[in-house]
This record gives sequence, C-alpha cells and structure tokens, in this order.
Amino acid sequence: MKGCEQTARSMKGTKIQLVTHQFLPEFVGGSEVYTLNLAKSLAREGLSVSILTYRESNDLINDEFGWGTYQFEGILVYTITYNLATSENVMLSEYWNPQIARWADEIWNEVRPEIIHFTHLMKLTTAVLEAAINRGFRTVVSLTDYWSICPRHTLTTHDQKSCDGPEPPEKCIGCIRATHGLFSERIFQWPRIFSKAYMGLVQLSPKELFSQKRARFSALYSRNKHNIQTIEQADRVLVLSHSQKIKLIQNGFSAEKLILEPHGLNIDGLQVKTPRKEWPRNIRITFIGSIVPSKGLHMLLEAWKSAQTDGMELVVYGDMRASSTYTNQISALAKNVPNVIFKGTFHPDNIHSVLAKTDVIAVPSLWAENEPFVAKIAIYTQTPVVATQMESLEQMITPGQTGWLIPPDDIRAWADWLSHLKSQPYPVFKSGKYSVRTLQESMQSLIYQYQSLI
Repeated sequence: MKGCEQTARSMKGTKIQLVTHQFLPEFVGGSEVYTLNLAKSLAREGLSVSILTYRESNDLINDEFGWGTYQFEGILVYTITYNLATSENVMLSEYWNPQIARWADEIWNEVRPEIIHFTHLMKLTTAVLEAAINRGFRTVVSLTDYWSICPRHTLTTHDQKSCDGPEPPEKCIGCIRATHGLFSERIFQWPRIFSKAYMGLVQLSPKELFSQKRARFSALYSRNKHNIQTIEQADRVLVLSHSQKIKLIQNGFSAEKLILEPHGLNIDGLQVKTPRKEWPRNIRITFIGSIVPSKGLHMLLEAWKSAQTDGMELVVYGDMRASSTYTNQISALAKNVPNVIFKGTFHPDNIHSVLAKTDVIAVPSLWAENEPFVAKIAIYTQTPVVATQMESLEQMITPGQTGWLIPPDDIRAWADWLSHLKSQPYPVFKSGKYSVRTLQESMQSLIYQYQSLI
C-alpha cells in the first residue's frame, strides 16, 4: 500500500480525461457509475480529472449541435450533442464519426489532458480515439462490452439470439436494420445468399449509380477490422473478464494487446449482510437495470405470471419513462400481475438502502453480461443473486453458496425456481469462487498503468 500511495503522490496534478458514451444524471448504468466513481477517486488522489461524454439529440438542425459543459458532483463534464441520423453515412458514423472528433479536439485545446481514458467508445466512436492518438495523447481504452465488434454491443441479435461475432459482416444486417433503420430494402429480409448477391451487384455497378448504397455496404464490411486496428493503437487496452477476452480474441483482437483489468466496486456505504438461516416470511426479489430486451426483464415477468409467488414480491428499478415498444411490452406484461412494483431509478449512492430491503437480486440477462455491477454488489454484500447461466455470470456465481444459475432463455426454469424458492436453503456465502475487486484496488492498479505512460 505504501508503494501505491507513493505512486499516487507522483501523479498529483496530472490531467486525466475520462471519456464515456453517456453520463449522469440523464443516464444511469454500470459504465456511467463506474466512470463517476473513478473520476471522484482520482480527484481525491490529487489528479486533475474531467469527463467527456455524448448526448444524442433529436434535432435535425446541425447548427444546434456542438459541445458544452456542466458540473456533476464536483467533476467538470464536457458533453458533445449530435444526432446520428443527420450523418451522410449513418453506417460509417456509427463507429467512425470525424465531426464528433473535431469537437473533441476543440475540447482538448481547452483541457490539454496528459492521459485520455476511454471507459466506453460507443457513440463518440473510434474517430475520437484516433484523433487523440494523432495528437500524441497517451490513451487507455476499457472494453466494457462488445461494441467494438457488434453494432448492438451485446453479441445478441435483434430477436435476442446469441451471436458469436460479425463474420460474415452481412449477418449483422438484420440487427443494424432494427437498431438504426438501415438496409430497409426487402431483399435483406430474404435468405442471406440473395442479399449478399445484391450487395455484390451494387459494388460492380457504374460508379455514379448506387453511390450511397455502395458507401453503406463498404462501411459495413470495414467496421470490425477498422475498430480493432484503431483500438489496438491505444497505449493500453483493458478488458473486464477472461470470457470477454476470449471472445474478443476469437473475433480478431490480438491476445498480447488485451490486459485483464476488472472494474472495481465502490464499497462506500455498502453493508455486508449476515446470511440468514431461513427465508423471511415475505421475500423481496429485486431487478436493477436498463429496461431493454437484452436485460431479460420480460422473461422474468413471464415466469412470474406462471409461478407460485405467494408471499413474494418483485421490485423493478429501471427507467420506464421513455415510451418504446419494449417498455410498452413490459407494462402490458405486468398489468394485473400481483406483487410486481415499479420503483423507477435511484441515485447510485442510495444502493445500500435498496439492498437493505432486498432478499434476492435477479439478473435474467439474455446477453453475455461482462462483470455486471449489480452482481458484484450482490456478492459483496452477501445478497443472494439469481442469474442466467452464461459467460462471466457463470464465473461470478457459485450455485448454493452465493446464488443460483438458470439456463439461458428458459422461462419455465425461472418459473420453477420462483415456485420452489422458499423450499431451497438460503445461500451460505462460503468459499465462493469469485472475489469482488474494490474501486480502491482498481484505481491503484489504473494509476500504475497511467504512470507507466508518462
């Protein structure tokens, strides 16, 4: 620890900018909360910290786009406002947007950071990373999900099927159409052999014909290779879990470039519970997360409807304010279902009060969650967690000791688990295979990474 303190002292005054795809108070998620906690921790160690983030706009007038600033909990936040739909080539600008990079460059003229740490590249795009590298800034990239190789960032398809990666690139067309409205031609709904032939014909057509289509197809085929090549130019590329590292290597990343650096959990205010010897009379199961299909809330609600849940309640924490096809689906599923309560969002500092009233944390994710904070918090506080049996969740949870694992995409298995929960032993929380890394431990490791760059 003494060496860590000396390292931190030697870094005092160093200008660090953390870059993330979206930020509080408008967005509350794992990357956003981690970025805030890291910024505050680094600031307490005497480093000069700012944050750069992105805000998606619905405006169609380019003159209203640009950058501004605000303060959030003592941290200066620079925000770039833009509407991806106004881009000439949305397919390209989704992962490489030079206009956003130009605004970032203006911000850097003011901030003059010594190190730029990208805690999430999505929305700001690799063009911003490329601009930082070209200006000679020392750069660190944290790959927190699969955006670098997946336009949906989850390696799940638009119809919630697991995906191994974007090869061949045309397999991504359905997902891109569902996410960004591109590739709307009817032929792309036919078997892939026809769409591939159509794309080949467009590429061979006279140059003046189909120029926009040709540019879009080219951007699709370049996405994966471009992102990997750009990211690997960063000084450090960090990943959160072994399973993520393996999947990224399988999709083209160099094993030597990826450094395992799990996110640390801010344990301030968290209380470690004493494991119960038996279940309480009324059991509260809590879901905390974004209300999006990949988080699997619909599956949990479907299971709840068919399960025996007397003496149990399901409390959902997530933003239901935005009207979407999925939030409407969730509202319809929960209608007239007993003991399902929607609580909205809460400030991250209030997580301790949420957990104090929680008996089980539910993580019914349909994508390969990558060390999710909600599971970390549950394990650290000795709150049992029930989760989908996949990827890093399987590495984190020890069945019978820290929680339960349910086969993926199996509503009946979730319903059976709910119906028989009261008859199952309470997890003992002994000899769990997963050890939670604290934010302090993570920060000190990062400071060593930063120091090695300057």
